[in-house]
Amino acid sequence: MFANPDTLINDNNTTEKDSVYEITEEPAQYPGGLQAGMQFLAQNIKLPPEIMKLGIQGRVVAQMIIRSDGKVSDVKIIRSLHPDLDKEVVRVLETMPLWVPGKKDGKAVNSQITIPVKFNFSPPVSQNTEQETNNNICETPDIFPKFPGGTKKLNKYLEQHIIHWKNAQTQNEKCRVITTFIIREDGSISDVKVIQGGSPALTAEAYRIISQMPKWEPGQQGGKPVSVRITLPINFHP
Repeated sequence: MFANPDTLINDNNTTEKDSVYEITEEPAQYPGGLQAGMQFLAQNIKLPPEIMKLGIQGRVVAQMIIRSDGKVSDVKIIRSLHPDLDKEVVRVLETMPLWVPGKKDGKAVNSQITIPVKFNFSPPVSQNTEQETNNNICETPDIFPKFPGGTKKLNKYLEQHIIHWKNAQTQNEKCRVITTFIIREDGSISDVKVIQGGSPALTAEAYRIISQMPKWEPGQQGGKPVSVRITLPINFHP
């Protein structure tokens, strides 16, 4: 995590004080070592429940400079996983205590390091089992659920709400993510799943978009509202 690959990164028109090294004779170290650094991240990364329940797995890779006085600066993400996770990693890294700076020729210098932060969230188990859920679903209702305003409004909603992805480093991806979810009798949305997707970032974005939808007009069977499962593809494109 804190290993540092004597390479001078910026040697044009910079003073020795401002120079940043990618490799140093003595790499910068978090106070207490690797395990202490991992513990700091684990204890300080805080995320809202809606992000944790997405089931995201993967790594956010950050790069930063440890100054000759031990301060952390210039934190940036070089490998994104999800915008909210990226922001939290940057926030926590910027709050780190002073490091033991890297050394070159026995003197403390500015050094650049790369830190991967691993995320592995498991979605919470529903109170109802999948079998119980499926028993209450009408597969072929007389009237299928409808997004308020119809298909055109649904397409407009999707276009307007693909925000996180547009701002993410994954935006060069082109992908169709297929989601499935239940429209309940009251029009609310539940049991959102991604059954076919791309990267973890796109999968998480699709989940977010569906989960934040307004209530639909519920499906009907015999003149009464019923729960219906819907399959909806979401097209992501640059």
